[in-house]
Amino acid sequence: MSRKAFSSELEETICHEYESGLSTLKLAAPAGSSWSVIYHCLKRNGITCRSRSHQRRIYSIDENCFDVIDSAEQAYFLGLLYADGGNTGGAISLQLIEHDRDILERLNLFLGSDKPLLRVETADGKIYLKLLISNKKLIERLDSLGVCRRKTFLIRFPSWLDSKLYADFVRGYLDGDGSISIDLKRRKCQLSIVSNRDFCLDLKHIVDAALDINTSIQDIKGTQAKRLVCSGNRQSHKLLNWLYGNASTKLSRKFEKYLEFNCLVSEWQSEGRYRKRALKANSFCRNCSREVSSGRRALDRCHACYRYLKNNGIDCPPERMRRNRMESCIRSER
Repeated sequence: MSRKAFSSELEETICHEYESGLSTLKLAAPAGSSWSVIYHCLKRNGITCRSRSHQRRIYSIDENCFDVIDSAEQAYFLGLLYADGGNTGGAISLQLIEHDRDILERLNLFLGSDKPLLRVETADGKIYLKLLISNKKLIERLDSLGVCRRKTFLIRFPSWLDSKLYADFVRGYLDGDGSISIDLKRRKCQLSIVSNRDFCLDLKHIVDAALDINTSIQDIKGTQAKRLVCSGNRQSHKLLNWLYGNASTKLSRKFEKYLEFNCLVSEWQSEGRYRKRALKANSFCRNCSREVSSGRRALDRCHACYRYLKNNGIDCPPERMRRNRMESCIRSER
């Protein structure tokens, strides 16, 4: 059938069905024509035909999701791809341990993709999940945003971001290439982020100015990479609250560390207030006085002193904390 044989009603139907997702090949058979005739029909009606890569697409994806970075979710996933995303030129991948499936599924949903995650098992038996982005337009856009090939020593902090989105971007980067460590014995918390020197310097200036803290940059032995470190409970608490306090998108594993540290800080502060008030009482047995002067914890006091403080209205640690030491305290009294 020639192009001229199409009626206006048929052309309108072809255009509508093409825009709804049907390809030129699928439209050609019912019309008794070829894909090239359908192509010229669409062109004649002012419809831009999809590219070949789009026609070969099996899974759906929103290729415009990173066109404008103006939401917390976009900034977070950009930070995550800065940290752990790999660009091969033909695809961008993000591979995380199986336990972190939730954040990969969240990213897949954000991309509007129905492509399943790939399961990867290493030689040592570890299982990872990989998300692949193979859309040409999206790869080019992410490349222009900084998720480029061999990016380890090329990336810079995206200062072009709105400052309101800095916390979301940094949280994404920390979830990908950072750590939160809690030392229970020394009662200290430390955050660290690994990147190149320029990225760490930019991040240090932004974080230090925004939170009035003092982070440091350390060398990593055997590599040119650097580590941005935030030490001390007060500073770590400030930084974690800035990152996770009102976070809607986050890695569950790191968020649980934040919640754990919040609980520990409350307990440590409670013990500290108890010790300061107990030092003012001046009514302890000789044994306890020695323990206080040598910096022993308030929970190490004997049972008799605990009763004295409680009867005189001085704050004491919660019952569950006290019970942990009760047996050893009673034994020391004997």
